[in-house]
Amino acid sequence: MFRLLFLFFLAMTAAQAAEPPALTIHYFRADGCPHCEDAGAFFARLAAEEPRIAVRDYEVSRDAANRALFQAALDALGVAEGGVPFIFVGDRATLGYHTDATTGAEIRRQVARCLAAPCPDALEAIRAGRAPAVQPREAGASLLRLPFVGEVDAAALSLPLLTLTVAALDAFNPCAFFVLLFLLSMMAHQKSRARMLAVGGIFVLFSGLMYFAFMAAWLGLFQLLGQLAWVTLAAGLLAVVVGAVNVKDFFLFGRGVSLSIPESKKPDIFRRARAVLAADKLPAMLAATVFLAVAANFYELLCTAGFPMVYTRILTLGE
Repeated sequence: MFRLLFLFFLAMTAAQAAEPPALTIHYFRADGCPHCEDAGAFFARLAAEEPRIAVRDYEVSRDAANRALFQAALDALGVAEGGVPFIFVGDRATLGYHTDATTGAEIRRQVARCLAAPCPDALEAIRAGRAPAVQPREAGASLLRLPFVGEVDAAALSLPLLTLTVAALDAFNPCAFFVLLFLLSMMAHQKSRARMLAVGGIFVLFSGLMYFAFMAAWLGLFQLLGQLAWVTLAAGLLAVVVGAVNVKDFFLFGRGVSLSIPESKKPDIFRRARAVLAADKLPAMLAATVFLAVAANFYELLCTAGFPMVYTRILTLGE
């Protein structure tokens, strides 16, 4: 009797082991990709929690067959520029992996949906040469409502367009306007177009280089610490605080906390601007202009930190 029960138990165990998984997650990865490693660790935990799923990974940097399948998947979905990790959960495709709390949570919802009701395997359809049945993105999932602009679809906003949008918003900088207008007002009395062009061009050039250095510093910081979940939250909170202080300055300028150029620093800017105008020789004039641009950008650093921080964080999240 016990032998029969034991054999029956073994048969049931073997049947369960032979039963195919209810859902297979496919994801394309590349060696050395930190986001791919994060996705792999998440999938390992997910597979340990849920025995009904299986995870298959496809390394594309060294395996030509996997790379060809990856390209076929991109072509089938109409994705012009794809990166890794590229994840298929049933009939949903996801590009990139940010954190367990964001992308991981979305994948968990997709897994629950496909386990509750079987989903077609989009990647297997692509592998077989058929058109994949891919679920469209939820309506309004990435819509942003901006004042004076209306609704903007963040998912459809390309990086170049996003760059132009952020640059246009950041161009309206009262701190930079103050220095530039003050300099131009003094230059207007020089009655020399060549001198005005040289000073203005050098000032704008070195201001741009300083701005680039600030953005490179933000980018390096986010690349170093970007894997920590609190970094994005801290950056978002800092951006909100900077925006709130700037709104306060619009209504109550000069009262309380402010990110504008301190009054104590303005005499130094005036002195450097006068040094530009007092220079008799061209090298001395250009050197004074460079020093003015560097000093002005350091003084207005807090005033200009918000947009570069947000933009570089978006860049690192999209890696």
